[in-house]
This record gives sequence, C-alpha cells and structure tokens, in this order.
Amino acid sequence: MADSVEKAIHQLENNGSPSLILLDLKLPGKGGLLFLDWLRSQPELRFVPVVILTSSTDRRDMIAAYERGANSYTVKPVSLDDFVPMIQAIVHYWSKLNRLPA
Repeated sequence: MADSVEKAIHQLENNGSPSLILLDLKLPGKGGLLFLDWLRSQPELRFVPVVILTSSTDRRDMIAAYERGANSYTVKPVSLDDFVPMIQAIVHYWSKLNRLPA
C-alpha cells in the first residue's frame, strides 16, 4: 500500500510485480492517472490488472482512466458496510476468475 505516486513507484521498483493494483485517481503527488501512464510504460508491469477505486463519478475521469489502460473503474461507496464487500468482490474476480497471459 502506498499513499503517494512516488511511494507506489518505489515499491514496484523494489518489490516486483503485484497481482492486482487498486488505484485511487486522487493519489497524492502526481495523481493516479500519471501513475497509470508510468505503470503501462513498464514492460514487466503491463499486464498487471489495475482497478480504479475512486470517489469520482465524472465521465471524463472514467474515459481518461480507460484510455490509459485501466482494467476496471469503480466508485467507492460511502458506507464501510458497502466498501468491504466491494473490495472482496474485486479481489475475488481478479484473483480467482480472471486469467492473464503468462
């Protein structure tokens, strides 16, 4: 888990490829979209699924995320009671059901 773009990049450069990235568009620092640009430019990370998890319902943000290679765009629920099952469903889909190229 990283609380800024710079920390996220540092973690990926030092810890290898994760199986899933949950990305907030409002990530402090350079922002989630610039992080996504960087991520998709890295050959060893290009197939890592990226799920946007944000409070933004702005269609422009959604389009920008998909244009940059996001695999999914989800809007955070307000309630923690709704948030936990949402994260569980996301993780289940991307770790159990989805298949990625080797």
